Amino acid sequence: MSGVTPGSVIRALGPWGPGLVEKYVTGRFSMHGQPLDAVEQNVFKDYFYHIAAARGSGEYALRHILAPGAWAHAPLAERLHELKVPVTFIYGEHDWMNPAAGAEVAQQLDKVRAKKVASDHAVEVVPDSGHFVFLEQPQRFNAALFRTTAPYLPKGSAEKLIQQEEQDRLQKMQQLRQEVQGIDVGQQAVNTLR
Repeated sequence: MSGVTPGSVIRALGPWGPGLVEKYVTGRFSMHGQPLDAVEQNVFKDYFYHIAAARGSGEYALRHILAPGAWAHAPLAERLHELKVPVTFIYGEHDWMNPAAGAEVAQQLDKVRAKKVASDHAVEVVPDSGHFVFLEQPQRFNAALFRTTAPYLPKGSAEKLIQQEEQDRLQKMQQLRQEVQGIDVGQQAVNTLR
């Protein structure tokens, strides 16, 4: 099975490749967080298919980085203390990667080096999200990222960005509620006509 990657499978499927990618995208990105709408699913499906179906490149590095089962050949946890920059782990609540492992590494870092900023050696877990936190919970991901990078942004800007993200999220929720109410009202009208 040497050299077999998800991309090589998609390429080998020929005209059935786009269908497999569509099933993956529509199933995977409706499980947690903010599901992709029909337009987003279409765009992401096309993007994902073309990335996977293109001639292989970086995907071949995976066999050198990961053992079967997505286990690292040389775990980063054993080398993180060598980094000269702050380290923050951001996980989804339903991530296939275990946030407890990140917390353990953060504790190990606490023992071998001082924190450079408050967010150094931190673990952020984003609720109602899987591994693709930035897609499934974009506002919450951005808020976590803003908290992490706050020491490097102009004073007070992270708080403003977080507040703006929250306002945008609340506005989108309100729009969604209005759409749902419109659907309910329409359904009630249909039911009354029956």
